[in-house]
Amino acid sequence: MGGRRFYEQYGSVLGAGLSRASLVIPVMGQLPHYRLAAYQRPFTFTGLDAFGPFTVNVKRRHGKRWVIIFTCLVTRAIHRKWCTPLSTDEFMMGIYRFIDTRGRPDHHL
Repeated sequence: MGGRRFYEQYGSVLGAGLSRASLVIPVMGQLPHYRLAAYQRPFTFTGLDAFGPFTVNVKRRHGKRWVIIFTCLVTRAIHRKWCTPLSTDEFMMGIYRFIDTRGRPDHHL
């Protein structure tokens, strides 16, 4: 059955549902208090994650690098730190470097 014949036969049936449809406004969930904090410095409420590895060329060798990403939960800004080996010590040093640059966050997520 061609498209035109289908529309001629069933077009009124398909269009009837659209004309009777009512507008439904979805209910949104409540935002956490730290997403609505006003007059706070950036990165007061911070989320963090690590991802990788990325293969990079260091002189004539290949090396692996990971990234620690810090996100501000209020302004949605990001801050990245590169880690050479992904170990606990290197991860903690990345957090300390972030605190030295941006200040100590009040809340980590």
